[in-house]
Amino acid sequence: MAKQEWYQRNRDRARSYSQAYYQNHKQAQMALAKTRHQERRRLVLEHYSGGTPVCACCGERTKEFLTLDHIDNNGAARKRQADGPARSGAHTYQWIIKNNYPPGFQVLCMNCNCAKAWWGACPHQKRKRIPPSTPKPATYVYDARGVAWEQLPLPKEE
Repeated sequence: MAKQEWYQRNRDRARSYSQAYYQNHKQAQMALAKTRHQERRRLVLEHYSGGTPVCACCGERTKEFLTLDHIDNNGAARKRQADGPARSGAHTYQWIIKNNYPPGFQVLCMNCNCAKAWWGACPHQKRKRIPPSTPKPATYVYDARGVAWEQLPLPKEE
């Protein structure tokens, strides 16, 4: 309690000290912030992937390509909530950890996340993955990793 009282009485002094310290140690502070962000991001992606970070749609595992997705497409509304995550990824990860990993998020790669946002569904959802042991006719589509997919008909628009 004494620290809070001192801070209230000396707010300008404490703020100027903090600003001067940051300016004198800017590189170290930026490196520390980057390290914290990367660790929080890793924890969140691992949690929502159930272990190793992986895209819930296509199986992409390259961590630089992975991002967090609002399952119900309610990211903008969630940001407007008083207790919702702030506007950046760093603050979102911090908010998620602080709130004990609430439901409503999934890990997607940037391609799947953008396709979901722009077209309502990812093209991967329009195909069916074929198990490796199945004979593969020439009509199947193969991705870059050699995984076979059967092209499914697009849903009818109403």
